[in-house]
Amino acid sequence: MLYTKACPRCQGDITRVEDVGDTYFSCVQCGFTSYKAPVPTAVAAITATRPVLTPVDRSIARKRKISRTPARTARAA
Repeated sequence: MLYTKACPRCQGDITRVEDVGDTYFSCVQCGFTSYKAPVPTAVAAITATRPVLTPVDRSIARKRKISRTPARTARAA
């Protein structure tokens, strides 16, 4: 049996290998071996939030030499 995109390391295909007295799962692409059955997992939805702008104390900005104006571009000589 072949499970597609089930490898935890490379998202490759996993195949079931029956050996003498043992059954395990091995990735076809990277060779990762798992001795337990792959279990389907639920995926949580991620919601995007807008970044929050926080006020900056200008004294801290001056210490770090952060400017409000964009940086000057280097002129070619």
